Amino acid sequence: MSFSKSKILLKNIFLFISILTFTFINFQSYFHFLGNQTTIYAYFLLSITIFYYFKFEISNLKKTAFSELIWRTFITSVVCFLAFTFCVSLLKSLPESKHKIFILGFIKTLLIVSICIFSSNGFFAFKKLLLYQKSKFIHFSWLIFEYSLIIGFIVSELTIFNYEKIYFFTMAFSAFMLFYLIFHQKWVAYLNFKSKIEALFFTFLISLVSILIAFYSWKLSIEPYVFGILYKPFIVITLLFVFSYSLVAFLVLVFNLPTSSVFEQKFEEIVSMHRLSDSLQKGKSEEQVYEVLLNSSISAVLADAGWIEIYPNEKEEKIVTRQQLYFGQVEEIKQITSNSLKLNLKSKEVFWIKSLKNEIKSSYSVIAIRYESFLSVPLIRADLVWGRIILVRETRDGFDKELIDIVINFCNQACISIDNFKLIQEAVTLERFKEEMQIAKDVQKRLIKEDLGIFKGYSLSNYSVSADLVGGDFYDICKINETQSIVLIGDVSGKGTSAAFNMAVTMGALHAMVVPGVSTALIAERANMALSASLEKASFVTLSVFIIDIITKNISFTRAGHCPGLLFRKCTNQVEVLNSKGMGLGIIRNNKFNQHIDTQNFNYEPGDILLLYTDGVIEIQNEKGEWFETNKLIEFLNTYATLDVIKMKERLKKELEYFSGNKEPKDDLSFLILKFN
Repeated sequence: MSFSKSKILLKNIFLFISILTFTFINFQSYFHFLGNQTTIYAYFLLSITIFYYFKFEISNLKKTAFSELIWRTFITSVVCFLAFTFCVSLLKSLPESKHKIFILGFIKTLLIVSICIFSSNGFFAFKKLLLYQKSKFIHFSWLIFEYSLIIGFIVSELTIFNYEKIYFFTMAFSAFMLFYLIFHQKWVAYLNFKSKIEALFFTFLISLVSILIAFYSWKLSIEPYVFGILYKPFIVITLLFVFSYSLVAFLVLVFNLPTSSVFEQKFEEIVSMHRLSDSLQKGKSEEQVYEVLLNSSISAVLADAGWIEIYPNEKEEKIVTRQQLYFGQVEEIKQITSNSLKLNLKSKEVFWIKSLKNEIKSSYSVIAIRYESFLSVPLIRADLVWGRIILVRETRDGFDKELIDIVINFCNQACISIDNFKLIQEAVTLERFKEEMQIAKDVQKRLIKEDLGIFKGYSLSNYSVSADLVGGDFYDICKINETQSIVLIGDVSGKGTSAAFNMAVTMGALHAMVVPGVSTALIAERANMALSASLEKASFVTLSVFIIDIITKNISFTRAGHCPGLLFRKCTNQVEVLNSKGMGLGIIRNNKFNQHIDTQNFNYEPGDILLLYTDGVIEIQNEKGEWFETNKLIEFLNTYATLDVIKMKERLKKELEYFSGNKEPKDDLSFLILKFN
């Protein structure tokens, strides 16, 4: 069982015992089946259970506001006072009858109950107020005060020691502790003006009720029938505490009233700053931050209206939010201030006018006359003025240095929030871009396969790396039939996503043209026609197309502006450069393209090697700025022609890395190595 549930259970137990005790006392007064000492103990039990009932009842009110707690105490005191006065009036007007003794006992019990309810409720309600923002010493002092009351009450009721000594010792010690505790009134400072007025009224009435109850209790204590019942240290001290604390609270509230507006303004500053700081954490947009800034500034400095304008560029002004002003009024005020102050919108200075009325000429409209004070604070980010907040008040000289500093702090906080918001937006955009680039990279991997497959007549290896996440290099090998295959290698102008997109378009167009009987020149010509319609005017594609026939051991090729291929002849240990005229695809976008390309043929022998590459290979630079160039590829073939294609690929990769000093390539880099069987 949780602690709060245990408290509720105990509270209900004490309430149940109180009702049973009240019933028992009234039966005892009628039937007299037990002695008077038992009745005294029953009154003791009734008082102590009521006391503890309110102890748990009030302590459970964790979220009760100060004004609500005082209101609750006031209502309880009024009800108890009415019950008390009703009982007193009955005592004075009770006629003689055979049931008079029983009625007197019942009234006496009601008196005890009403006094206990009033004193216990007030005692623990004011305890909750007293212990607000308590220190360890205050808490310890209260515990001593409370337990001394209980111990004194128990000892005096059970008459273990001399009653008078116990009574006076308890009174003296409790009164001393009470005098110290009643001045702990920190809760008063946290009430606004309206709540202070209400608390002022209620605490006065509570102290008045406590005086009246104490007065009538004192008068009744001399009556023979009720003597000794009301005259108890516990009752006296609790009544004295309720009266003293409510009276001191009343006086503190009176003296705090003049400073209420100052406290409320400071509190509003704190709330506004928190609201402004919290605006980013809750995912507010930049426009919402502007609104929070304006509202917070208006509330904190008690401005009557205002607006925020930003400067997207040197010539443009944009009002992003305004409060309590029409657009025409904004223009009127801007016209007045620009003529009087010659306000430089890009200035980092704070501008203010004590009275706009003194600045208004006869030609101006009366719309803006109602406002006197004017304040303009720049919004500075990255040492640049990108906007201003303007506030106006109807009172003359309404902005002092302290209020201006508040607005400056708000503006600084808003600028930080907007900076952070923009950084988060940029981070989100960057993350989204990375995700999209990863998707593009995955798509490109499917287009440019790492494993091109196994083909009869030759073995092959391939390698490709992009300067960015994606690039414009491409290559592929496709079967035309059982004896013929087509090899494609090319490079799209540009880098990054645009090059990758054009590469995907080019690959799609080329694959559609791989059909039996097609020639390399026809593929290049048709590809030029297709790409001329889809590529941007500034884009083009270089391409080399090879058709390999493993029966005739013949290769035909067409070069459309691409790097010349290199053919290593095993029989001569020489490298031939497969150069021919050719124009890149998309450069000439008419039917004259076929005049700028030609087709060449050559035969190969077993052991010959064909090396195809993109310009990223020969344009790699070292620290001296020297290029790798074609002659180094020729030297590579002459040196490593005896290796298989896999080892040749790894060797060429290391040669390129060593030459560049392991730097990231500045251009897309791809190559194919074919070794004929």
